[in-house]
Amino acid sequence: VTCIFLQSESTELPLPPPPARMEALTTPPSQFSVHLGSDWGTKRGRSTRNASKRKIARVQNAAQGSVLTDIEDVGAEASLCCRSFTEEESVSIRCSLLQWYDRNHRELPWRQNDFSLVVTNVENKLETAGFNGVINSRSNVGSLVNAETFEQQRAYAVWVSEVMLQQTRVVTVVEYFNRWMEKWPTLKDLSQATEEDVNAMWAGLGYYRRARYLLEGARHIMQEYEGELPCNVDELQKVPGIGHYTAGAIASIAFKEPVPVVDGNITRVLCRLRAISKSPKLSTTIKHLWALAGELVDPKRPGDLNQALMELGATICTRSSPACAACPIANHCKAFVLSQRYANESIDVGGSLCAVSVTDFPMKVVKAAPRKEYVAVCVLEQCHGTCISGSNEGMMSESSFLLVKRPQHGLLAGLWEFPSVSLGGPDACHRKQKAAVDQYLTDTLGLEIGHGGFIVKARKSVGNIVHVFSHILMHMSIEWLLISHFDGKFTKLDIEVDGAVCMKWVHANDLHNMGLTTGVKKVYQMLLGFHDARNGIVKCKRKI
Repeated sequence: VTCIFLQSESTELPLPPPPARMEALTTPPSQFSVHLGSDWGTKRGRSTRNASKRKIARVQNAAQGSVLTDIEDVGAEASLCCRSFTEEESVSIRCSLLQWYDRNHRELPWRQNDFSLVVTNVENKLETAGFNGVINSRSNVGSLVNAETFEQQRAYAVWVSEVMLQQTRVVTVVEYFNRWMEKWPTLKDLSQATEEDVNAMWAGLGYYRRARYLLEGARHIMQEYEGELPCNVDELQKVPGIGHYTAGAIASIAFKEPVPVVDGNITRVLCRLRAISKSPKLSTTIKHLWALAGELVDPKRPGDLNQALMELGATICTRSSPACAACPIANHCKAFVLSQRYANESIDVGGSLCAVSVTDFPMKVVKAAPRKEYVAVCVLEQCHGTCISGSNEGMMSESSFLLVKRPQHGLLAGLWEFPSVSLGGPDACHRKQKAAVDQYLTDTLGLEIGHGGFIVKARKSVGNIVHVFSHILMHMSIEWLLISHFDGKFTKLDIEVDGAVCMKWVHANDLHNMGLTTGVKKVYQMLLGFHDARNGIVKCKRKI
């Protein structure tokens, strides 16, 4: 095989090849006809493997008439490309970003830009955000209250919004944020809330641990900081639930501390600015990105600059459809330069022709497939009234449902749900599911159904639901169990079993106050539909 080497006459190192080219170097050996030996995957064969990859890449590109730098040179060039920003670059990027941000930022209830050129009703926006008319216009910031009070109010609003925005879209958060600030306009108000109230307000946003951290954090601040949020990053990170990113956001936006932040949007923007093709999940890449973000922080408007980077990533430098023509810093973007340089080339990767694109940066991280879990859910209903239409089956005119509180750690920690038990796998038949539920009710909850004064009125299989979490596919087999006390009296229950399991009966009309998760609501809605389908026995319109 003849290997062709081409050397550039330019003394300046070129930009690194696009990720598509780099991926070609890691194509599995099965894609090629070169024999690599039986020790390809062993430690002993590592040097042979790397040399063979380089040889294959040279042969392929020589045959295609294209130039590809050796993989060692690729690493050297990439490191040069990913160097720090020069002071001139930093100043230019700051200026361009802030000018663009002042003219184009979205109007959000938690956002206050004193330099905004966007026409907006500031008074209404701030009142909606829970500031209660503290500020009437951009020109008299702090005229009605002292600056410290304003900073604290703004810091609290920023904290709540940043926690809500984690893993959640802005359009979804706005409504939740407004309702939250209306109910708990100050940190002190939040610290006096109950966990049930907070979960009820959070219901539907997902990742319920965030709500618990807000409540715990508020109580911690009231106890340890006399009710005032710390004004610097180091102290903020001592508050439960406030990490590096959230601390930076609060400190820079509310207290104007010149510190960086790096979230998903900023990660994407920085990786494209410096053409960083490495995985953004690597610790070395994360450390590098924080350093780059620190170089861009504006000393006078750190919060606005950080929000400008977030806004750019959310609206212009998007994951799959970046609007490079509208980007205010495209002239500094090395990924954009690469996409223009290789605009007319197609790279053969694994038999597919791939065009070079800005979206190749950063490297796409393959998510692990969600694991499957199988549970049996028992909607245990206790009637304490007469049956509708004289039927012994069907929803009662007065009934309550048994809810069990999940453990304080793990998935959906501390939230209420219908009794459920793991089935271990998909092969459990209805008889095994019923036996597993009975054992759980007896051994864990101390309820002997059919004994101890409870009479089984009806027991039906309702159906199956698959509820999707970020990392779990929860397969739920739902069963309805209707019971009543032998003398028709309602048994009240609000106890802990052995200090480990907390459970209580909740009236059907009060379920909506429990802050139930989306999965639990799906189960209940399926139950209502089940009854509606049973020949019109029940026409129940209750929703939670």
